Amino acid sequence: GDFRQDMSGFIRNMTGGVGHHKVSDGRTYELWLDLRGFPGLLGMAKQEVMKLFWGTRNIVDTLGVSLLKDGVVSGIVTDDHEAADSAGGSLLPEALLAEARAIASWDFDWIPLVLVNGATGRARHAATGAPLGCLRAASRGKLLDGTAETAGPEDGTDALGASSEEELLVAPADAWETEQAQARYGFVMSALLLPPDPTAWSVASVRGVTADEVAETFIRIKGGKKR
Repeated sequence: GDFRQDMSGFIRNMTGGVGHHKVSDGRTYELWLDLRGFPGLLGMAKQEVMKLFWGTRNIVDTLGVSLLKDGVVSGIVTDDHEAADSAGGSLLPEALLAEARAIASWDFDWIPLVLVNGATGRARHAATGAPLGCLRAASRGKLLDGTAETAGPEDGTDALGASSEEELLVAPADAWETEQAQARYGFVMSALLLPPDPTAWSVASVRGVTADEVAETFIRIKGGKKR
């Protein structure tokens, strides 16, 4: 019982940044853990956050830098099954049922859960249904400069159907796309949706470290474990 309480408190501290993050870089966007496409992980989200934290901390400590106050998990993202059902979802029934149970029993006192519609890219809060923005893949487009690549037709929407008034959510696939996303969208996005990859989180959670440096450090760490 005491061990469970201690671990629960530890996980809350990791997502809240208590005791691990000291300095802010003044960013206005959050970091969300993107578990879309990982149907088996949602039910183990707390364990995944712990695993991600230690993996990220290992890289950061090896590099000799400090995690930012802003470098915390501020939300968990998964697929919007209601939207998938209406559009003909691709998940196997067992996986769909497991994720549905995880969503139904979600601990919202711990961390928000965000559902993303795979067809439209729009995100909503799992409990309230409140709209949270529209998703853009980090590999798409350049800065939001009104070019044809980012500006929509005559209705003020972009290629995903997102209104210019909606919050912008950006989803990089790896450490390099994370680095690019921060440079391209750092002043306009409201959240960066990062995969369960400690290299991507290391890039997003510190200052003055490149994706190449993080990747090289990660390879050295893995190589050291094998010897």
